[in-house]
Amino acid sequence: KTDKAKLAQKQMELWKKNGVNPLGGCLPLLIQMPIFIALYQTFQYNADMRGASFLWVSDLTLPDQVWGMPLAFLHGWVLSLNPLPLIYIAVTIWMGLTTPIPVTAAGGDPMQEQMAKSMRWMPVLFGLIFYNMPAGLVLYFTVNAVISTIEVKFIRRRLAA
Repeated sequence: KTDKAKLAQKQMELWKKNGVNPLGGCLPLLIQMPIFIALYQTFQYNADMRGASFLWVSDLTLPDQVWGMPLAFLHGWVLSLNPLPLIYIAVTIWMGLTTPIPVTAAGGDPMQEQMAKSMRWMPVLFGLIFYNMPAGLVLYFTVNAVISTIEVKFIRRRLAA
């Protein structure tokens, strides 16, 4: 428990025995990154997308601002309310809070436990990044988060039965 070198060695042995690649968790991110860049380019620069609407969003190439107040003292900045990033934050935080912390992090290494707790709040950072991005891109990630949440809940319910 206190020998970190031996713990790391045993963990590597366990991964080799079960054929687990330590970088395997990065693969979905590497697959999604070109999709993210392509969607951003499409919604930001494609003239055909200008004016395309969906629900309350009047233009998918702009942030989905439903309320805005210009701040004259900040030279052009606008205090705005953009619901899609807020919905994204709410859905992903709810999913993170309803997902149990893995057993390896719950009773083992305090560093893993801290990492698991900090990863639960990562959606807030992504929501802030998404806040002024094109609404179509944020809509994609919000719908993806909702579908992923439903899928995880369905799979867990199915495995419990």
